[in-house]
Amino acid sequence: MTGAYLAAAQDLEQALGIYRDIGNRVGDAEALNETGTLHRVTGDLAQAEGCHRQALDLARAMASPWLEAYALTGLAEAAPPA
Repeated sequence: MTGAYLAAAQDLEQALGIYRDIGNRVGDAEALNETGTLHRVTGDLAQAEGCHRQALDLARAMASPWLEAYALTGLAEAAPPA
């Protein structure tokens, strides 16, 4: 992981912690989706899938079609090639 990706990962981890501390589930799901995207672009598809699945669970619990679509798109993009 390059320095830029490492810094982004640290920032996303911090954001996720803040969202969880303040109970912002929308922000939590958004940070998980962004973290999943970061894992995907750096080649860690298993981690990407895990993040997007967590975001999907939150999106469904909140009945948020936008966040659900975002998480499903991330899962599709993280799926290994057929």
